[in-house]
Amino acid sequence: MILKRHEGHPWGEIEFGGASSESISISGEQEEIEMKPRLPERDYAGTPYVPVYVMLPLGLINMSCELVDPDGLMERLKVLKSIDVDGVMVDCWWGIVEYATQQYNWAGYKKLFHIVRDLGLKLQVVMSFHECGGNVGDDVHIPLPHWITELGQKNPDIYFTDREGTRNGECLSWGVDKERVLRGRTAVEVYFDFMRSFRVEFDEFFESGTISEIEVGLGPCGELRYPSYPEKQGWKYPGIGEFQCYDKYLMKSLQKAAEARGHLVWAKGPENAGSYNSRPHETGFFCDGGDYDSYYGRFFLNWYSRVLIDHGDRVLALANLAFEGFCIAAKLSGIHWWYKTASHAAELTAGFYNPCHCDGYAAIAAMLKKHGVALNFTCVELRTRDQQEGFPEALADPEGLVLNAAWDACIPVASENALPCHDRDGYNKILENAKPQNDPDGKHLSAFTYLRLGPTLMEQHNLAEFERFVKRMHVAEFLGEVPLLQRLPSSSLKKIAELVKVKHYDRGEFVIRKGQSEGGVYFIWDGEAEVCRDADEDNEIHPEFLLKRYDYFGHGAPTTEQEVDVIASSKLTCLMLLAEHCYLLQPKSIWNADEGHETSSSVEKILHLDPIEVNLFQGITLPDAPKFGKVFGGQFVGQALAAACKTVDCLKTAHHLQAYFLLVGDTESKYISPNYLVKMKQIVEAYSQPLVHRVRDGKSFATRIVDAIQKGNVVFTLLASFQPNSLPPPRHSDYTLM
Repeated sequence: MILKRHEGHPWGEIEFGGASSESISISGEQEEIEMKPRLPERDYAGTPYVPVYVMLPLGLINMSCELVDPDGLMERLKVLKSIDVDGVMVDCWWGIVEYATQQYNWAGYKKLFHIVRDLGLKLQVVMSFHECGGNVGDDVHIPLPHWITELGQKNPDIYFTDREGTRNGECLSWGVDKERVLRGRTAVEVYFDFMRSFRVEFDEFFESGTISEIEVGLGPCGELRYPSYPEKQGWKYPGIGEFQCYDKYLMKSLQKAAEARGHLVWAKGPENAGSYNSRPHETGFFCDGGDYDSYYGRFFLNWYSRVLIDHGDRVLALANLAFEGFCIAAKLSGIHWWYKTASHAAELTAGFYNPCHCDGYAAIAAMLKKHGVALNFTCVELRTRDQQEGFPEALADPEGLVLNAAWDACIPVASENALPCHDRDGYNKILENAKPQNDPDGKHLSAFTYLRLGPTLMEQHNLAEFERFVKRMHVAEFLGEVPLLQRLPSSSLKKIAELVKVKHYDRGEFVIRKGQSEGGVYFIWDGEAEVCRDADEDNEIHPEFLLKRYDYFGHGAPTTEQEVDVIASSKLTCLMLLAEHCYLLQPKSIWNADEGHETSSSVEKILHLDPIEVNLFQGITLPDAPKFGKVFGGQFVGQALAAACKTVDCLKTAHHLQAYFLLVGDTESKYISPNYLVKMKQIVEAYSQPLVHRVRDGKSFATRIVDAIQKGNVVFTLLASFQPNSLPPPRHSDYTLM
């Protein structure tokens, strides 16, 4: 039975932010600066693990498919790895790779993927069948393949077209999905050939698990939508945008649909839908009671939306053939402006038939679910309040959009921010949407992708905020404070964070019962629990002691009977690690392991110390060990170093030791302690009292002082310094023994 009460937290209580009831004003002769109080932040310690990815720069691969500045990229990726980012996202641009019909150049991407894999990061790869440039955040220009633009000059109807006849070259019109106008191939055949080439070329990265997800581009910006609000054609937020169905192929489709309904007059787009920057109330089509809700309006919007869904259906069906057995995702844009109006005008022009009387996202979700495709949703960082302050007339509601559309999809939902975010308030909003606090089903994002890696993110303050955000998404900040887990490497902690399950209990509810055989270890992150053994003569159960935050209890073996009752004495939240995963609690290094093995050598058995408390270990002297000074002194050195190693991430190794013998030792005394916490521990045995100090515990350097205390006296002390294996060894003098 693992049963541990941790008397307080070694670093004190951690506060996220600092709530203050007052504003702070700094007055000067010419200006006054008012600092707004920071609102209290929610504690995400008991929430599910959400992987965090970072988008790579747009200009990472040049038009010759060469990796730009690989050394600089590697340094930045090392920084991301050091703060526990799960992986990166990269666009594989159609316009770069397919330089000629069915001729593909993947050279730069292959070099990039090797770098990412060697650093132990995962890859989200986007099949980008759209143009880059001309929209928010686009700082480079990557056109469609040259051979496509040549075809477009001769036949501009392969592009989306607005009512005025303006062509949009961001991507191909969905009207050519089944038209053999691309040198003998249809558009969906072109997409499939590209995806199949990628799957064959990068097979090793699929099989090794480096590629965790393929996101299939389905429209402008890779999103499943019409290009209804293009900035390069003059659109500005919060304009409603324009319908994009006036190329000859889509108009032919509309005519067939109208004929099938017996209303040939309906074979045209709305004439009163305004322009890109109109407001809904300024148009006859989108205003309250407007034509969008007429018989014709419903027919047209149903057809317009069905073209979008059919396009996604066709392309994703082929994606499943190309990437069979691997995770596929599709991106859905967060069209949040005018969400609170009856018509939802901006959504309608983008292809989402989502007015107040119709759930336009249900059909899209059903199509994605049909193909087992995850949903990637944008604009997760936006706030209703922010949108109202900038454009109160826009009636935007991104929160309602994200929560109502995404969580009800019943498919895996990931997300990314639509605009750059470097401040704590923005990160907190992402966290709120990633892990809704009051969702009865405990829904949460399956992953989050951050926009984007660049010099601004690498600035010290911004990187610190981002690292804090990653920890809160990972739950690592709480687990890292649990004494049992502090000796584990970050890789094990990360796996545990992914596997733990959140358990909630009401006051008086049994967490575990004596005699039950269900295994697992529980970590308390909120509330208190009482430990009880046997009832008294009156059949009343009396608690023996109280368990609080950071305490842990349970069994790692699945069939071991519980020895006590543990009852919630208040509302209680625990993180539970199932018994089948409890092997992660055992470090693999002999310097960190807790138990000796029959096959271990005599030296290894000596180094297998028994933990008495977080900072205290019991050493042994083998029964057949000779009783002379040199052996006993060497045992002190080895056990002291082993004790120090048990308190350090096992990916760090000792690179500098200083040891001092202070008094003659007693071979019968057992206790030694690593001094790394500022705390006094009173041990049951009167002759053993370790004084514990934390010296240093950084990312790239850690220091421990270990005292061997016998009968109240420090007889030996060891200073040990540690650094990660990945860093070059520092220069220092030889080890000293005094």
